[in-house]
Amino acid sequence: MAKNLIQDPLKPVLYEMTFYETEGTDWTNSHVWLHKQPLPLWSISSSIWLFGTHELAIRLPSLLLSTLCIWIMFLMGRELYCSRVGYLAAFLFATNGLIIELVGGRTPTDHVDIFFLCFILLGAFFALKHAKTNDSVWIVLCGASMGFAVLSKWLPALIIIPVWLSYQIHLKRRLSLSLLSDLLVLIASCAIICVPWQIFIYSNFPVEAQIESDYNWKHIWIVLDNQGGSVFYHLDKIRMVYGELVYLPMFWFLYRTLKKMRDMKRWSIVLWFWIPIIFFSMVATKMRAYTLFTAPAIFLMISLLFVTLSKYKNQFRFSFIAKLVLILLLILPLRFVIERIKPLGVSKPRVEQTAQIKSRTQALKGKKTVIFGVEIPIEIMFYTDAHAFQRNPKNKDNVMGLTKQGYTVYINSHVDRDSYKVDGVVYYHELDDLVEKILFESRKG
Repeated sequence: MAKNLIQDPLKPVLYEMTFYETEGTDWTNSHVWLHKQPLPLWSISSSIWLFGTHELAIRLPSLLLSTLCIWIMFLMGRELYCSRVGYLAAFLFATNGLIIELVGGRTPTDHVDIFFLCFILLGAFFALKHAKTNDSVWIVLCGASMGFAVLSKWLPALIIIPVWLSYQIHLKRRLSLSLLSDLLVLIASCAIICVPWQIFIYSNFPVEAQIESDYNWKHIWIVLDNQGGSVFYHLDKIRMVYGELVYLPMFWFLYRTLKKMRDMKRWSIVLWFWIPIIFFSMVATKMRAYTLFTAPAIFLMISLLFVTLSKYKNQFRFSFIAKLVLILLLILPLRFVIERIKPLGVSKPRVEQTAQIKSRTQALKGKKTVIFGVEIPIEIMFYTDAHAFQRNPKNKDNVMGLTKQGYTVYINSHVDRDSYKVDGVVYYHELDDLVEKILFESRKG
């Protein structure tokens, strides 16, 4: 997608060629691709344009943005509490296994969830700065961050509004024309960023835009892509993201907040965490990264408990328990980093396949080539100039049309060859065979 956007940033295309009836309804095989909002893709596209078609160019935007947010995480912890909380929250952000996996593309929804997480954190930080200074620059930046978050992963970005409002109430601002005007500025700043794209896609790709909108709503009521789970799914999964002891700071912080109801600074963190957790727990479709944008709130809870326990650990009757908790709060999440990253692990078969495509299909560069029935079409299209599909041609006319345009057509030999008996077709058996035939055709040409 990002590679294709270089040609036209306003035409989101996955497969440039179209043959199949499901192209508007199947987001994995579509021509016009509106399954995700465009900001992460535009960023990756710009990186590929600047640095070339390789993995580092793909990963660089997520890497830079998430690295910036380590610093923002520190600033936010310091602004809310103290430098120690800030340093520890930044450390937890920098060493979180799931965030590192997503930045490295080792798990699904990578770019989208990293961008969303980072712009939610930026929006919350700017909301805090606005509450403390009442400077209109911060409210505009907060709204813009919310808009960029919408352009990354849609309407859950609105969580910034209750966070901003909590900060405002914490600093004694009551319902007034001034507060309402700031809220309007916040919403307007967000809308200026994200609404034009929504208008554009509904104007230019109305069918695809409506299909994707309906598909988004289906996540609430229907289990899609076999991604289901119980109502406790997210509460269960967070122990494998933040360590098994995460429930202690979660419920300790909630208890302290309920005990001091007027401390809206605490409520901002509680709302940031619990509203998404409750909402996504009720949604039918579930994935562990759906609630990743609450991670900064969890890091702040853990950090505050750590600093508080460090200060009072010797006052407990059994102080060794407090010290053990302090150690486990850090050790348990770090263990998951090693388990997730597997720095000494061997390459997965898919990675090896990709390396093979990358090193041995350079003959396709600049060639008019279409490959049908291949296992990894996305990788082939990224590393080469070929068009590739997992499915075989719809009919013989498709193949004849391509050969007349000067394309070399490769078809998996598992199909009935008589169905596609056309001059200019090369049949292959497996990926190795495909590579060899590509090299042979190149030499022959």
